[in-house]
Order: sequence, then C-alpha cells, then structure tokens
Amino acid sequence: MIQLSNPTRGLKVKGTIIDFETTGSLDRSFYSPDPRYFGDVKPTIFGYLVEDLMVQYCAESFDEIEDLIDIVFETIPTLDEPYYALNTAFERHLLSRYCNLTPVFVDVRGIGVMASKRWLRDRLDLPHYGDPFNCSGLECKINWDNGNFLRNASFIIKLVYNSKGTFLR
Repeated sequence: MIQLSNPTRGLKVKGTIIDFETTGSLDRSFYSPDPRYFGDVKPTIFGYLVEDLMVQYCAESFDEIEDLIDIVFETIPTLDEPYYALNTAFERHLLSRYCNLTPVFVDVRGIGVMASKRWLRDRLDLPHYGDPFNCSGLECKINWDNGNFLRNASFIIKLVYNSKGTFLR
C-alpha cells in the first residue's frame, strides 16, 4: 500500500474533500444513482484533504483492495464534515457498498451541475499540475489495472491542493 501525506502549503479546508479512483466496470444499462449502475467497481485509491493535510492511499494490487477498504472504513468517521466530492453519488455508493457508511456530501461543482474534472479545471483556468491522465478516471483505472501505481493519484485532491482551494471559496 502506498501512502502519501503532504501539508497543503497554507490551504486550510473547512470540512473534508474526498475522492476515489477505482477499478471495475459500470453497468450503463442503469443510471446513477441506481446502485446497479456502479456494477463491480472497487476502490483502488482513496484520497482526502482535511484542514491543512492531503492524504492518499493507493492499493498496489487487487489483494490490497480489502486493506484499502479497511482504511476507508476506519478513517471516514474521523474526518471533519462537511464532506465534499466531485461525483457525490459515486463516493456515496462506494462508502455505502463497501463500508456501510452513508455520509452526506456536498458537490464541489455546485448544485445541479453535472460536469467532469476536466470541465472544473478548465472553468477555473487551472493548470494541468502534471496529471498524467488529463482528468480521465478511465485512464487512471487502465494504468492501475496494468500495475502503474506510483503515477496514480486522486486528481481532484491534487487539483484542490495545487489550486490552494480556489473553487471552495
């Protein structure tokens, strides 16, 4: 299990920003937030930003996914509310399905806005910050499935970290 932990260089988040990257497939015969839509998706990366600390965990194999789920289960209840996420239905589903937790999330895009990580980055005119997958969760998943763990990171966490919270003000 890879664990990264970094101070946020002056950014102080009120609440906690949570992001997951996953492996598995969506069942597009259903629509989010129907739980069946999320098919066999499993978390591979768990990242969060709380107060002035960014933390990320990355499972390095399918065998470590259960360990990652245990870390999520133990960590979420200790984090400050409100909880923020880019795709609140997705994060809510993962926490409900694998940890039996049902926290309330606030969408960082705003109410009723359905847009991608790339849209958020472009809308706020934020730099790329070296994201090797150009905001693509699918590319991140493919790389994780192929054993490329060190380059994987929870992009939304990096975005907030590097933008010093621009879009949370």
